Amino acid sequence: MAMLAISFLLLALYFREGNGFHQKQITQPASLPQRFFPSHSSVTDYPFGNLQGVIKLLADEELIFVMYYAPWCAQSVYIRGEFIKAAKVLSETVKFAAVNCWYPDGECRQRMKFIAFPELFMYHTGVGDGYRFTGIKEAEYFVKFAESFLFPLTVLHSENQIKEFTSSNDNTVIGYFDFNSSPQPPGADYYQYYLTALRVMSYDFYQPVRFGVVNSHRLSQLLDISSSNRFIMTRVGNVTLKYPLVYNMTSKNMTTWILHYKQKNLSPWLVPPGIKSLTLSVPLQQGPSVLVFGPSNPLVHFNPYQNMARVASLAYRTCGNNTRYFENILRTFVFASFAQHLNVKEYHKKCLEKKSPVLNSDFSSYHHSKCCVSLMTGSKFTSENDVCEYCVKRSNSDTVCDIELGPDSTLDWSQNTVNSCFDFHKFYNVNEHHSVCCRNGFSKMPNLHIKTESGRLRRNTDPFILNGERLLCKQYMNKLTLQKMKRLMPIDEMSKLLTKFSDLRNGNITGLQCNTNTTLDFYYIDSVYHSVFMEKLKVPSQPKQTSVILVDLNDETLFVLKDQLDYQSLGKFVRNYTEGTLSRYRQSTEVTSPVECLMSNSVCIKEVNADTYQDVVMNKHKDVILLYYTDWCGFCSQMSKVFLSAAQYFKDNTDLIFARINGDSNDLPWEYTVDSYPTIIFFPAYRKSDSVQYPENVPKTVPNLVKFLLFHSNHSLQVDTAMHACTPKCVKKNIDRALSEISKLEASINRLERRATTLLTRPLDSANYNKYVKAALVSLKRAQDVKTFKLRKAQLLNYFLQKDFKRFDKQMMLEIIAKNAAL
Repeated sequence: MAMLAISFLLLALYFREGNGFHQKQITQPASLPQRFFPSHSSVTDYPFGNLQGVIKLLADEELIFVMYYAPWCAQSVYIRGEFIKAAKVLSETVKFAAVNCWYPDGECRQRMKFIAFPELFMYHTGVGDGYRFTGIKEAEYFVKFAESFLFPLTVLHSENQIKEFTSSNDNTVIGYFDFNSSPQPPGADYYQYYLTALRVMSYDFYQPVRFGVVNSHRLSQLLDISSSNRFIMTRVGNVTLKYPLVYNMTSKNMTTWILHYKQKNLSPWLVPPGIKSLTLSVPLQQGPSVLVFGPSNPLVHFNPYQNMARVASLAYRTCGNNTRYFENILRTFVFASFAQHLNVKEYHKKCLEKKSPVLNSDFSSYHHSKCCVSLMTGSKFTSENDVCEYCVKRSNSDTVCDIELGPDSTLDWSQNTVNSCFDFHKFYNVNEHHSVCCRNGFSKMPNLHIKTESGRLRRNTDPFILNGERLLCKQYMNKLTLQKMKRLMPIDEMSKLLTKFSDLRNGNITGLQCNTNTTLDFYYIDSVYHSVFMEKLKVPSQPKQTSVILVDLNDETLFVLKDQLDYQSLGKFVRNYTEGTLSRYRQSTEVTSPVECLMSNSVCIKEVNADTYQDVVMNKHKDVILLYYTDWCGFCSQMSKVFLSAAQYFKDNTDLIFARINGDSNDLPWEYTVDSYPTIIFFPAYRKSDSVQYPENVPKTVPNLVKFLLFHSNHSLQVDTAMHACTPKCVKKNIDRALSEISKLEASINRLERRATTLLTRPLDSANYNKYVKAALVSLKRAQDVKTFKLRKAQLLNYFLQKDFKRFDKQMMLEIIAKNAAL
């Protein structure tokens, strides 16, 4: 009992000291998360998954671009670099943040349930949920997505701007808001309209529904908008829809209504998500489709390849009852694209000039003065107002000169200074210099903002405008740096691809839709990030990774533009398809002749593709045995060994070709295709139509394949094979057999000659007997000729065997036999 008590005491002390099996720590605790983004980057990182920091950041910033990541995710690691590049470009306007949503104790892991990483969202002040990014996860597309939220609305000041705005987009929304209305300004409704633009844009920022704003009562009447705080939706095809008055101006109602009545784009930009989807298959199933592949530069708001597809789509549909409408919208769109391109080049030049520190210093010292004011003059000579800048320069640079013009001031110089600048002295003063510069049209002054209640406009020298210009130019210079890093298409190269009015005539596809029973749909695809579709179809790309593919799933046909891509070649390509003169494209792999095929007396398996199929397989002078295989076929590899062994057996025969073709990567006419792999087909010489397939129920072995060849080949191949396969012992045996056959044939011929001589020497007794003798002589002569032919054949065979059986010339033997037979 004492020993038992001591044992229990030791056991109790063992567990009391914490050495029990259930209390021992057997796993190492997880280490704390580290920063995923470098500290010097423009991205605010929250490695512990803290969402409160993002919420606090959103209270201070208008826009936040957030990346939810997992540190172990390879995709997150790659996109991290792209996210840093985009943050560097937009560091002055958009705040970038990143949250570790994998840390178990983090708030993000507990509240956000993501099934994949990374996820990117754009958050706007006052909006609870964010706008999810669904595009190509590259830096340039991040910038394009963020900038679409920076400038969601376009202010339209003239009728021409409205025409260009509606012609450049398939779906546009234009709202009328009178900011000078009384007693209630459109603040709440305008804010809902602004949020609607953001919400609709997040669905497709590549080709979104564009939102515009007019604040002129005259323009609202032109758009048939009866009251303020209302909007209309214009769709290509001369269709305009009004937002119903019974619906409230809420973001949810407006978004639902716009997306419901949104029209399909004429030339959509297809952006597959990178996973299995129906993004490409659904459009192709709707009819013949033209896919324009070309590189894009999202950092510049101009895409020549996408515009080319849109112009072709508009020109193709310019027929029927809407001919005049499509002609007008086509010309307006081409003009607007050209003007947009010129604005991009001008802005590019302007920002490059401001890059110089000398110009920056001069510009800042001049524009910080308060001695200039911009005014609208109301010219009588034009339908639009003139914008003039009136400046007073004083010799004392420290003087603060606030120019105050009363409401009764008469601007008598405005009518004589349209599109001009001049200097004058309003009052004589040696210390002052007055200047006036006027430009026609409010729309021509992009730097001027909406006028205030006092009737003034923000002038170009306003510090707010000045800082905005500096900020945008700095941001543009960052874009140029990113453009160089990503090797995107520069503006100079884009200028060469601009579609002009002369190209519309040379393209010559206007109104083709009404000439056929089918309608072509035009699509644009980024060839840099979606080149996998060209690679899958084995379509050769042109320089700069451009290509045009026309797919017709109903006819199972594929056509490829072989010329250099421009609007004229695209139009010629579409017209040839419409007229039925376009040759179908067939996928064909590039093959090179094996070294063995260039050497004599060597085994050669000739590789055939779709281009060389007719020249090799259909060569009427050669027997061809063809093996159909694919890379994914497991049995094809085993069959290749059997095929190679059979080729070794017939390597000395020059009239038999062993060839193979990859049936999966080569498109052949339907009569030359097979249903299963591997498949062997024999094409005999001079009778290709009598081709025969190796039986599926016969084991694919070397003896069976040799028997198959010899059975279906001609006599020449059989004799030649027998001669080349014969050993010296076999040759001696064949010589003995030939000599024995010769002696037998000679004895038979002698017997036939004696019988003929006997018949001729007997007297003719009667007419019947005479008739019998003549018939017998004819039979004997025919039999003698047959025996003579066989004798000559046996003699020649014996001759060649005794000379040298390896140099047996079967063609010479056949010619001699044929010559003797003719004699």
